[in-house]
Amino acid sequence: MKLCENCKKNPFTVKLTEVVGGKKKELYLCDSCAREKGIQLVFSKVGEEKEEKDKVAALPSERVCPKCGMTFSLFKATGLLGCPEDYTVFEDSLREILEQIHGSVEHKGKIPVHADSDLAKERQIFRLKKQLQRAVEREEYEKAAKLRDKILELEGKKNGPSSLSE
Repeated sequence: MKLCENCKKNPFTVKLTEVVGGKKKELYLCDSCAREKGIQLVFSKVGEEKEEKDKVAALPSERVCPKCGMTFSLFKATGLLGCPEDYTVFEDSLREILEQIHGSVEHKGKIPVHADSDLAKERQIFRLKKQLQRAVEREEYEKAAKLRDKILELEGKKNGPSSLSE
């Protein structure tokens, strides 16, 4: 059994991985030494009881999912999220990653031939709403009015200024 590298007395329970200047350094700590270094220990529930094997180390300033105990650094290490709540907890960070990888957070792939035609219409409405927002920001009101009318038409609402209050 491997001992804590700090106190050399207790068995390690936390593996801390740090990458500095492209070099990976691992530190094996017991619970008390980890706490002394400011590492918050989070437990995820298995049934109703907390089990030692589900312990996750979190940096002091790191967000932790209240439902499953997932940390963003653990997500980055494994590439897996712990529960649906993680999408909300880590939304801004996940959005950045998706934009870096795909160039956008909006899916821009092909629509399957057998897919419902409503999907294509929803995508078109989404794109038009983004264009509408940009036109309003740029004070291009005539263009904005045309985009608004097209959106209302696609949504099945009647055209005209009075339809905005529906």
